[in-house]
Amino acid sequence: FTTPSTASTDPFGGSGPSYSYNGTDNALQINATTQGLVPANGQSWCVEGFWYQTDSNPYPRLFSIWSAGSGEALGISLEGGTMYFWENGGVLTSTVKPNSLGWNHFAMNSDGTSVYCWLNGNQVSGTGGALPDISGRTLYIGVNATDALPYCAFGGFMNSFRWTLGNQVYTGNFTVPTSALQTTQASDTNINAITSGQVKLLM
Repeated sequence: FTTPSTASTDPFGGSGPSYSYNGTDNALQINATTQGLVPANGQSWCVEGFWYQTDSNPYPRLFSIWSAGSGEALGISLEGGTMYFWENGGVLTSTVKPNSLGWNHFAMNSDGTSVYCWLNGNQVSGTGGALPDISGRTLYIGVNATDALPYCAFGGFMNSFRWTLGNQVYTGNFTVPTSALQTTQASDTNINAITSGQVKLLM
């Protein structure tokens, strides 16, 4: 995989930068253990970010991470008119994919027991169980490592991909942030405050 370039655009009416994916072979690769992304048993967490899709590939992934033994531990794919949330080796839930020509926000989070999915601040029906072990696994942002290129490659822009541990961040339907995500934040309606050290990855 090649590293995506940067582009002067973002979801907030500013000049970014955002990552620009070519829809062919771009991906960011992060080792879950080295980066500290692995939640402890019963620990809350949240994965989120913004995307703007321009590709027409069959099943591009916004992100994907596989466990050692039970398939795709966590991921989101955009397939035709459907947005799939993957967890624990299968599809946790799905919803209508939003218009590709615009910025959207995704989130998957857990209170330590159940996994919840969010699109543009609204919960998507369906909850999953515990996240499989991702120790030593690679997080791929913009592709699914197990499928053939370019079919699984995302094309478009991503901004503020954030991975938080020890905090589920969202507790109910919420207003999508209107500025770039940060490593700390104040609380708001159905949004937890994030304190220093909880954000393990922000790209």
